[in-house]
Amino acid sequence: MSDRQKGGWFSRLRDGLRHSSSRLSEGIGAILAGRKLDALALEELEELLIASDLGVVTAARLSAALAKTRFD
Repeated sequence: MSDRQKGGWFSRLRDGLRHSSSRLSEGIGAILAGRKLDALALEELEELLIASDLGVVTAARLSAALAKTRFD
């Protein structure tokens, strides 16, 4: 039995969420770090958020809010 199976349902859920959170943080860092925030970067961010299961509406709202604070 693997370590992941030994921990029980809650432990597996926590580990999965930790992994997802880490991937999301790394993805955001890769998109935004050391780069000008432009339309392409916002599009990549929105795609990452959608792929991270935040949903299309939430991803669109977050990227629109970021665009507004950076471009308006």
